[in-house]
Amino acid sequence: RKCLNYSFNRQAFSDSQLGFIKDMTGPIPEGVPGYNPDNQPQYTYNPELAKAALDASPYAAGGFSIDFVYVAGLDFEEAGGLILLDELRKYNITLNLVPKNWPDIVGACTAPVGGPPIAFIFDQFPPLADTWLIEKYSSKSWDRPTGGSFQACSFYKNEQVDALLDELKITVDADRATAIVTEVQALIAADAPDLPLYVAPNVIGIADRVKGFNYFGDISVDFWRLWIE
Repeated sequence: RKCLNYSFNRQAFSDSQLGFIKDMTGPIPEGVPGYNPDNQPQYTYNPELAKAALDASPYAAGGFSIDFVYVAGLDFEEAGGLILLDELRKYNITLNLVPKNWPDIVGACTAPVGGPPIAFIFDQFPPLADTWLIEKYSSKSWDRPTGGSFQACSFYKNEQVDALLDELKITVDADRATAIVTEVQALIAADAPDLPLYVAPNVIGIADRVKGFNYFGDISVDFWRLWIE
């Protein structure tokens, strides 16, 4: 997993999206309360560290394939797969790009058995640490009778992280919440359960004659608040 993180060329992906993204190198992005810019490890593109991580694993020689599942028709997801495919060739690893319909990917994310080895998942989270961390990294988001959601498709389970996230949900002490978020970032980064890639700006086009629009941090628009002059 660390090899995959160090193998993803984030600059190449940013270029493919004309720079309309901001790279992530850890579990939560800059701007979320508790974000630690000095969190280690930082997963930037680093072929030397990727090779070292692979050499330290049972798969040093490569010779295997991994499915990369993405939503059919979404070019930016396919671009991510093509970038990773090109890098993994260096290590004798074959990446199979598998386009699927979104409902099929969601259905596959309910349980580890049958779940995609790698899936390109994007979602919209508010700038709240508990939302980012609990939805994606608490095992209670997938290890339950009803199954998991696509946000938790890495099927990550770390008892220490679970306990800290349970505490984060109920703490009202801001300093303690920050300390929890800092510790959880380090634990998750060390385990590398997924590849955090980027955040993208919300882009909304409103004509000059449309009045009454106030951006509140979401891409949705309440049309009943608008009028045309």
